[in-house]
Amino acid sequence: KRGGQQIYSDLAIEIMLSIRLLFHLPLRQAEGFVTSIFQLLKLDLPIPDHTTLSRRSTTLDICIKNKPSSDKPMHLIVNSTGLSVHGEGPWSEHKHGSKNEEAGVFQWRRDAGYYQQSKVENTFYRYKTILERKLRARNERNREMETIIGCNFLNRFHEVGRCKSILVD
Repeated sequence: KRGGQQIYSDLAIEIMLSIRLLFHLPLRQAEGFVTSIFQLLKLDLPIPDHTTLSRRSTTLDICIKNKPSSDKPMHLIVNSTGLSVHGEGPWSEHKHGSKNEEAGVFQWRRDAGYYQQSKVENTFYRYKTILERKLRARNERNREMETIIGCNFLNRFHEVGRCKSILVD
C-alpha cells in the first residue's frame, strides 16, 4: 500500500486483463469473477478494482512472448472495429501479382507467398473465434495491450497443443 492505496504488480494487472479477455467480461465483471474465485478458495488477497484495471492498462508494459525467429517485420492490422485481414481479391492481386495459368496456381501461390497470407488469415480466425470478434478497449493504447494479451494467449495455446514427436527405435 502507498498512501492508503493498494499497489498491484504489472503481472497482477495482466492476469486480470487476461481473464477479462478470455471470458469476454467487462472490467467490473472480471473484478467480481476473480473476487468470487478468491472467496471460494478462501484466499484473502487484494484484487484490483475495475477503475484500477482501466487506468493501469494504459501504462502496462508487456510484449508479445514467443515471437517468430524471423528477422522479417511483423504486421498486425488493428482498426477501431477490431482486428482485420483482407482475403484474396484485388488486394491479393495487387500484393502478389496476377496468377500465371501456365505455371499453375500452386506454383503461383508458392512464388507469391500466398501460403504465408493463408497462415495469417488462419491466425486471425483463431483470434476472433477463441477470444472475441472485436476489441473491447476504448482507446488506442488499451487496444494495443488487449491485442498483445490476446496474441500471448494464442501463442501459449499453440505451444501447449503442439505435438512432440519422439523417434522410437
